[in-house]
Amino acid sequence: MIRAELLESGRAETLAALAQALSELRTGRGGVVIVEGPAGSGRTTLLRVVDEAADAAGITRVDAGPGLPLSLYGLARSRRRTAESSEPHGAIVVCIDDVEHCDATTRRVAELAPSSLGDTAVLWVVAGDSIGPGIRAHPADRRYRLGELSRGDAETLALRVRSGAAPRVLDTVPRFPRYVIETAKRDTGRGWPEALLDDLPPEHHPALTAAAVLGLSFSPEDLAAVLDRPIGAIVAPLLAAVEIGVLVDDGPDLRFSHRVVQRMFAAPGADDDLVSRAVTTLVRDESVTRLVAVLREQGVPDLAPAVLRDLSTLVARRDLPTAALLARREAAAARSPADIDEATARAMSYSVQSGDPAAAAELVARLGEDHPPAASFALAELFFSSWTEAAQDLAERALSRPATADQHARLEAVRMICRAYRNLFDPDEIAQVTDLAAGAADARTTALVDLARTLSVSAQGDLVEALRHASTASEIPTDRSHGPEWWIGSIFRAKLLADLGRLDEAIHVLDTCAHEAERRSHVFAVPPLLMVRATCEIEAGRLTDAAAGLRAARQLGHLIGPPGRIETNTVNLLVRIAHLRGNTSDLNEFRPILEQRLAADSARRATAAVGLLVAVEATSADEVAEWARLAEGLDGHSRYAIARGVTDEILRLRILVRHGLSAHASQLGTFLTELASRTDAPLPNAAALHADGVMARRAETLRAAREAYRELGRPMLTAQASEDLADATADPAERAEALREARAQWFACGAYRETARIDKLLRSSGLRAVTAAEPELGFGLTPSEERVVREVLAGRTNRAIANALFLSPNTVAVHLRRIYAKTGVRNRAELAELVRNRDEY
Repeated sequence: MIRAELLESGRAETLAALAQALSELRTGRGGVVIVEGPAGSGRTTLLRVVDEAADAAGITRVDAGPGLPLSLYGLARSRRRTAESSEPHGAIVVCIDDVEHCDATTRRVAELAPSSLGDTAVLWVVAGDSIGPGIRAHPADRRYRLGELSRGDAETLALRVRSGAAPRVLDTVPRFPRYVIETAKRDTGRGWPEALLDDLPPEHHPALTAAAVLGLSFSPEDLAAVLDRPIGAIVAPLLAAVEIGVLVDDGPDLRFSHRVVQRMFAAPGADDDLVSRAVTTLVRDESVTRLVAVLREQGVPDLAPAVLRDLSTLVARRDLPTAALLARREAAAARSPADIDEATARAMSYSVQSGDPAAAAELVARLGEDHPPAASFALAELFFSSWTEAAQDLAERALSRPATADQHARLEAVRMICRAYRNLFDPDEIAQVTDLAAGAADARTTALVDLARTLSVSAQGDLVEALRHASTASEIPTDRSHGPEWWIGSIFRAKLLADLGRLDEAIHVLDTCAHEAERRSHVFAVPPLLMVRATCEIEAGRLTDAAAGLRAARQLGHLIGPPGRIETNTVNLLVRIAHLRGNTSDLNEFRPILEQRLAADSARRATAAVGLLVAVEATSADEVAEWARLAEGLDGHSRYAIARGVTDEILRLRILVRHGLSAHASQLGTFLTELASRTDAPLPNAAALHADGVMARRAETLRAAREAYRELGRPMLTAQASEDLADATADPAERAEALREARAQWFACGAYRETARIDKLLRSSGLRAVTAAEPELGFGLTPSEERVVREVLAGRTNRAIANALFLSPNTVAVHLRRIYAKTGVRNRAELAELVRNRDEY
């Protein structure tokens, strides 16, 4: 019914374009469709058509609009459920209505609008009144304007709306375009919405004009304050407006019945004095959401620099892009160099943290320049975790110039955290800066000190004390401090919790932090939070989910910028997954990236080296010793690294043992033992038992480690301990049981290379695996043949498949001949097409 109505109302071109976009989405091509039209032009109805079409096609859809914020963190993670289906790729439709009035995070995400997230295509349908150039259609010609209906179309639709008795003027406003309603009411002689004023005395108009400036929804108390009148004096106009349908009850507040009605009283650009009074009232009440709505609808009135400063810091609690605009206005209006510096620093910080790619790119390029103290701190604070050396150099240059005591404390703190990221710990420096922070009583300085202490203490192996400092740094600011320290502290806290064996708590910390970051419009935080969330998926043995999350995090990291911010850690984790799954093409793709990061990322060289060690173990084993030595040297005096954690070290130790690098392995085992001695937490102690069992081939300690891993819900560590137990035990029955458990755990995690390796061990021992129920492709293939098919679908050669599945190339060729015979295809291309067609139907 709705589709027919829209076709009759001249929307056929837009509908055809949306149908084409949905069709392309099913083939893996995303994009952005923009639909513009004034309030009441039928945009929402059009989006309902898109929702219905997506539902009919079985495509996941996500809706957003005013009061319904879009979560980029949630979107990037929801993509996994689509990717796990039988489709060769995932697909999501995101519909954003009335984008100009959405929250800051939703507006920023609409500007970013990636056409894919990893292997999932995303179609964005963005609707609004007049959408600015920041949101771009893709392809560029998919931008459509909904204009006024023709009289004939409106009359046709009006016939559908009418009932025997004329309905109330506003009954159908949410459903139909205003032009339809105008026609439907023509026989009563009343146009809409102007006819609403017929029953409203002129003396009531000023109150409603002031109310409209306050926004679509407002409180009577705020309206009385704006008009500087007692609340009793405005009761009559409000009751009259409710009676005729201009206003409706909205809990303790009142709301205009439609945005068209609100704009009839106060269009954008209303009286500047009235806007100033509305802003002053909302600042006093700290009504941040309504304040942002007024500023975005009516513009920023002429205000003194001090008022703009208070306004920007208040607005920054919810809307960093608007706060950045206000700070830039403040900087332009300020007179003293110090005030200009402070305002500019806030504008820089707000812009980058809001996820503005242009601001991030511009400011990274300016790290090598000299700036006043506040701006120097802002830049170093923003980029200490990604451009560490440049941020440290900037802070040190600023410290050589005059600054206030508070600015000096901040610069010393950010210089110290840069050195901590580079494993340059100085206890005297930490003590000195701690004293400075106490004297400054500045939340950001204190948080930076806690972050540095987290890194320093954890490097010494005291994870519990490190967790205490990270927890303090992760406290959400309750004042007007808007730096990134709190969400970086949350990441440290989550990583430490995971390494202490408290994985569920770690996930809760990350999800809570992401929710708060997006509520505050800190979009800059989303890619690293997604990355660390993916590490939790790895720990839980969900490799498919982890790989999807990491690819999405990496893509968003490149999109938001700066590109290298999370590259080293993300690629290191993707290498781990590719190693476990036997994906040699990914390993070959990621190796040169890690080699480049080894040279470019001074804070994470050891992480890059460990990633390269893992990569070459599967692709070029003769290089293992070289990368093991490099990683050992880069670790320096500190062993534990938050970016890698305990699980990485177990993987690393086992690689070293497999390749006969006993000296390196022994040092790593000693580190894990020392780490366990500092805490009674279960995971470090299980890891120490595991390391001891591997090095000394002690079955009893490996049994204890395996049991601890089981209780912690760490299936991949359980698989590794089981495999090592099979190697150490003298009992043939226990060896068989341990190998079979290792195989079952590896397979459940999606670690197909490890599964194939255990199969080879079982075959060499004359044993058969007890296989779990494996997904069936439906062609009567054996499990071994199905694994070969999946490797073919990944685009791998016979030799690559042989390496991944621990088979000979001849065996792979035999499998393929049997597969072709059973499926009736002649080559790989036909096989891939057959599987895709089967998945679709």
